[in-house]
Amino acid sequence: MSNRFDEDAIKAKISSLTNAANLSLCHDKPQEYQIKLVPNKDMQPAKFKKILDYPLTYLAHPVTIKAVRSELFTTGECIEDFALILCCGGCKQEVDIQFWKFCPHCETPFPKEVLHKDFKITGQNN
Repeated sequence: MSNRFDEDAIKAKISSLTNAANLSLCHDKPQEYQIKLVPNKDMQPAKFKKILDYPLTYLAHPVTIKAVRSELFTTGECIEDFALILCCGGCKQEVDIQFWKFCPHCETPFPKEVLHKDFKITGQNN
């Protein structure tokens, strides 16, 4: 059984995607950003607030920081195409599990059968 969030498989699949003009959605050189998340218990779970005086620095609830994936991949276009929305079994909130290791609202783990599906992207480029 493969891991749905296997970094190499995700990079390979994203690299093969093209837009409507048949141009690659990826740049030759990936851009990496180091984001700093500052814990703040006054923040709502699953929310981030930019700290204006500090570039790439955001406030977030401690559970949110613990739940967010450390490696996120985007193509700059249509992030919705990669969505895998799950209704959390604990709090019933809708969660896009491409961004989270577990529910950022209530800390409920995601079902293993969802996490270990083969990585697939929906849309015209399958």
